[in-house]
Amino acid sequence: MDNFYSTVETRFISEVDLYTNVELASNSNPSNQMSYGKYFITDMTVGYNFDSGLGVKVGVDNLFNRKLPYGTRGTGENSASYDNIGRFGYINLSYSL
Repeated sequence: MDNFYSTVETRFISEVDLYTNVELASNSNPSNQMSYGKYFITDMTVGYNFDSGLGVKVGVDNLFNRKLPYGTRGTGENSASYDNIGRFGYINLSYSL
């Protein structure tokens, strides 16, 4: 609407199996946890672009403060796709010539 804009974005990760069929064939019960569940993260921004070229944007990532799936740290192999920071807000100023 005019110079105002907003976005809502949801990222989705489906359930992730932690072991392949080959690994399970050699060890049918490798741990108590066999998978990470479904995971949703929602981000939101609102902003305004002034006629002078100045732009202002305010955003919140992980709006609902979704926690990591049990057993993940959000870093390294198998869990780097997950958000390990929690809710995060920011302000962005820009200028276009």
